[in-house]
Amino acid sequence: MPEPNANTNADNTNPDAGDTNASADNTNANPDAGPNGWLHDARPICKHGRRHVLQRRVVSAWRRAGPGSDARALGLYFAGGEQHFEHRVVARHEAPQAYSNLLYKGAIQDAAHTVFYGNLVVPPGAPGTDAYQTNRNLVLNAGARADTIPFLEIETAEVKCSHAGAVGRVDEEHLFYLRSRGVPEAAAKRLIVMGFLQEVLEQVSLAELRTELEAAVREKLG
Repeated sequence: MPEPNANTNADNTNPDAGDTNASADNTNANPDAGPNGWLHDARPICKHGRRHVLQRRVVSAWRRAGPGSDARALGLYFAGGEQHFEHRVVARHEAPQAYSNLLYKGAIQDAAHTVFYGNLVVPPGAPGTDAYQTNRNLVLNAGARADTIPFLEIETAEVKCSHAGAVGRVDEEHLFYLRSRGVPEAAAKRLIVMGFLQEVLEQVSLAELRTELEAAVREKLG
């Protein structure tokens, strides 16, 4: 299925694109993991002066301090109802020839809102950095919203760095194709959403975790 190809929020895009807010990655969430480890924090946040259990902020910071180090991160989330999810990710490369690749994908429905802030930092002294950051969102109905804000801070030469942020809606042509072949609309939408999220799910090496995430997505879809 083609990926959504628009930026910022779903109100300005073309139609191309329980509490499921999981991080599926092969990293260490312990803030004492060492110079190449992760700092990972998830907590409720306040909105409009009131505390809401459905408001959730996840902060991840990772630092590549070893020459030739390699880090890959996956994120998957599904917001519904009036949920508000924020993901703030900072990837900092401080050593030469290090690699990182971050992929976060999410689905948003009902009146939910998600925000992704991604910051890729390469200070002086890290030539040969090879880093990628991608966030893609699929909005399932009017009233749902996703914002994606990728940002690069490059202060050294001879690097390969890229970022991408996209928000899109369910492709009506894909939906029509499936319905024309006898697939009910609800089931067709489930197939489209699962296909969109499959890029993350297929990279989860722990079978038990992958099964749990797939079940959570199906439950959210109803």
